[in-house]
Amino acid sequence: MISKCILRFSQNTDSNGFAKVQIPSKGDVIVNLSKAGYPTQNFMINLENEQSTTRVVRFNKSGEPEVKPLASASLKSSASNQPPASAAPSITAKNTNHSYSFDDASNNLKTLLKTKKCSNCYLVGVDLRSANLEDADLAGANLRGARASCIHLNGANLSGVDLRGFSTSCRNLDLQGANLRGANLKDANLSGANLRGADLTGVDLSDANIQGADLAGAIVPNETKLPK
Repeated sequence: MISKCILRFSQNTDSNGFAKVQIPSKGDVIVNLSKAGYPTQNFMINLENEQSTTRVVRFNKSGEPEVKPLASASLKSSASNQPPASAAPSITAKNTNHSYSFDDASNNLKTLLKTKKCSNCYLVGVDLRSANLEDADLAGANLRGARASCIHLNGANLSGVDLRGFSTSCRNLDLQGANLRGANLKDANLSGANLRGADLTGVDLSDANIQGADLAGAIVPNETKLPK
């Protein structure tokens, strides 16, 4: 049985910086795109929640691309009288009636960096870079596919956070004393992370990379799912 599939595509952008990417798979897909004169554009698509496999990506100098489903990207707001069946599906937060977009994630990230408070926020695929989020409240946030360099999360409330596919380029990610109760860290890259004194009760670390991580004093009950 194939549990994970890595797909690679090569597609040129047009003169306006647009690229069309078709992904014939399901689950989480991390897309990395490059174009001369622009920083690498990274984002994540979850095809379990987003049924359309076609996206339009507009490159930005900031490195944060504009990503929209193909149908909605080509429609103007005045076309709201189109029948519902032709509208592109959108991501829907669990237990809510609100639909989230890349713009929501970007705006939520700005709020988080300013206030250090963003519980239950939609932050899928965001780039946290080297943000100082010490003691931040991110309880219940959706950070699937998020990436960071040497971010500071020591003492942060990360209980119930969805960090599946989270990756960091830092060998010493600081999660000392963080509350990670019930967090989903499946497939996360936490190699070399500082998890001293962190609460890992009920955490899913299956398939995560915790090689070289410091778990001294961490709370790791039997129900915590550790990598095999």
